[in-house]
Amino acid sequence: MNHAALPEMVTLRQLRLAGVLPDNRGSAARAAKRKGWQLVRVLGNGGLQYAVHRDELSDADRTAFLRENMAVADAAATDVELWRRFNEAPHNVQAGAKRRLDYLNAVESRQAAGQSLYAATNEVAAEHGVSVGTIRRIVKIVRDVPRCDRLPALAKRYRGAAPNENAVSPEAWRYFLSVIERSSAPRPLKACFDDTAEAAELNGWAWPSYVTVWKRWHALPAGVKAKLRSGPKAQAKTIPPQQRFVGHLGSMQMVNLDGRRLDVFIRWEDAIISRPIFLAIQDVYSRKVLGWVLVKTEDSDSTKALLLAVMEKYGRFDVLLTDNSRAFSSNKIAGGAKTRYRWRKTVGVALGVLKRLGIEVIFATPRHGQAKPVERSFRDNSQLIDTLPEFKGAYCGNRPDAKPEDFTGTPIDIATALEVYGREIDAHNARPGRRTEMCKGKFSFNEVFAESYAKRPAHPLTEAQRRFFMLDAIMLTPQKNTGALVKDGFVYWSHETQDALLKHRERGVRVLFDPIDRSKPVMVEDINGRVIAESVPCMRPGKFDSTEDARTWARERARMKKADRHRIDALNLMGKTEFEALRKRAHAARPEPQPPAPQTNVTRPQFGALPGKPVSAVGSGKIGSDSFQESAARGIAKLKERKREAG
Repeated sequence: MNHAALPEMVTLRQLRLAGVLPDNRGSAARAAKRKGWQLVRVLGNGGLQYAVHRDELSDADRTAFLRENMAVADAAATDVELWRRFNEAPHNVQAGAKRRLDYLNAVESRQAAGQSLYAATNEVAAEHGVSVGTIRRIVKIVRDVPRCDRLPALAKRYRGAAPNENAVSPEAWRYFLSVIERSSAPRPLKACFDDTAEAAELNGWAWPSYVTVWKRWHALPAGVKAKLRSGPKAQAKTIPPQQRFVGHLGSMQMVNLDGRRLDVFIRWEDAIISRPIFLAIQDVYSRKVLGWVLVKTEDSDSTKALLLAVMEKYGRFDVLLTDNSRAFSSNKIAGGAKTRYRWRKTVGVALGVLKRLGIEVIFATPRHGQAKPVERSFRDNSQLIDTLPEFKGAYCGNRPDAKPEDFTGTPIDIATALEVYGREIDAHNARPGRRTEMCKGKFSFNEVFAESYAKRPAHPLTEAQRRFFMLDAIMLTPQKNTGALVKDGFVYWSHETQDALLKHRERGVRVLFDPIDRSKPVMVEDINGRVIAESVPCMRPGKFDSTEDARTWARERARMKKADRHRIDALNLMGKTEFEALRKRAHAARPEPQPPAPQTNVTRPQFGALPGKPVSAVGSGKIGSDSFQESAARGIAKLKERKREAG
């Protein structure tokens, strides 16, 4: 704390305001005497005041005085709430506070020059054209306020008019918001207000004026209002998009793929007239368009051809970013990807060409064009290429209501379209001064791509990898007994690959075939991508009435049976005599079965014997019909005898 900033003489009043002395004048004077201060009278505040020399103050007293009177304060001493209200006040309120602070500083500067408060007040009021009472009120306001908080303290207590919450019935407000939310399209707020007013009158709800409702509605957060009036898409627009950077990437590390329908009608080689699809692959790092093609429809075969053309020219890339269209997320392209936002996820689905090459596939958020940088390039194509003079008359606009007046519907030839687009895409990549993150307003897409591509290791396609682009894949189950693979009337089977295929008849196999010529041999893999058979031929069907074809197949079948016999002979099986001798010897060596030892001394049950009576008294051990009849007769005789005694 800079104690040299203290005035030479400090009045007792200033010390009282700083909290160094008690508030009462008499108590303050007695406290000063107890401290041993030598008090002197000085001129100030329109008269004489008691003061003390600054050297007699302790360090704590000096610090307290400076914080209060010399605008030396720390963050804890600042009234945060006071400053918050000041910052929220309108500009005219803040300007008025600054003007009043200028008046106060003028008064204090004159007092420091030796004028009395009365004289300084009158002089400042006359100089600035305000009343003396205004200056006195300003001085009174800041009398007990630290100098660091004087500016917000001099601001008028401004508060915007808040809506009266009690004037709106909760049921009416809920009904009003429901009318807004359930409307098919955003309705005027006044119309929703009128609907609610009608319902409020019917139900006895409190419903204020439109101005009050308007203020309460606009007091809601922007996202809430957008969601209620227009839905989730409007709510999303109230949140700024995420800013993403690509400086950590490199050329061919990530590319994005997408398609766009041109705003131009063309005539194809087969005389069909349509608007073509522009498929393009763009490097994410440099924003260079690596390859493109014009096709009739967005299908997986055209996509495979474009991917192959780009990889043949620049090598394999690491990651592909695309959307979930039927072509880009098909099994041919992205089969085996973790998620595709499309199709039912099944086990054993055929791996797509990208997964076979070890390329990671990332699918952008559906229905969110901002996720793919190539969409920005498509906008340039729509504005700068489709509107060229070469397409005059064939350009139809990008919306039904944007069709130009000179549209005649006359298509242009596909050769002209390819020539124009090839020229303009090359100019698009070579245009300098691009304002992207990596071009920095100086370089072109080609320059940024070439600089990074020179540092990237080469990743050319091998012959085996090229073959993946030429083949399609399907899942088939080998037949139970033969192991043959049957699809659309084509049977793929060979005697050499039969055993390998039969091992997978439970889980199925993945068959890679040429979609142009289905009669060519196929490659077979298991569901994990391991090759089972490099080449399984297609069985040539024979004519029904051709004996030559039947003889040819009979000779082939005999050859295979003969090969199986040779394999069996190579196993060196036992002869009949040797086998039977070994079998008899094995049977003779078997031990004779022994009866099990008794587990108890009970041999058979004997019923009817009395306790303590020998078994022989019951009979000979055989329960016969005679002993039973005798026992029954004795029992009947005893019953008759008892009845006679009772009677």
